[in-house]
Amino acid sequence: MPTLFNYMGLCWFVSCLLQTMVAKIFLSRLMRLHPAIWVKLGKPHVMMKTFKYFGYLWRKDFNSLPDDKIVVVGRAVRFFTLLQFVLFIFMLVLFVPLAIHNFHVFFLSAGHMAN
Repeated sequence: MPTLFNYMGLCWFVSCLLQTMVAKIFLSRLMRLHPAIWVKLGKPHVMMKTFKYFGYLWRKDFNSLPDDKIVVVGRAVRFFTLLQFVLFIFMLVLFVPLAIHNFHVFFLSAGHMAN
């Protein structure tokens, strides 16, 4: 189980990097070519995204833009954002039982050493 947790952590880290890179492309293109939408979303940037931005991604509003490249990049941003969220939830689900098990083993071994 720890090995699975390590692989999931690595996948989450890689998905974070990819999401950041693709989001930078998406936001810079949105700012340059569609400034009215960028302002409407609260002028998001890579390290500070707004709830309006995530709603925009979730509803797939970028599909209505006349720019095919931004639609493709928007789909990639949405995919990596969802992947990040799902991997994070799975890591939490795996981490809690693992932490409880390790906590239990630690105190059992500590009690055995005291006797």
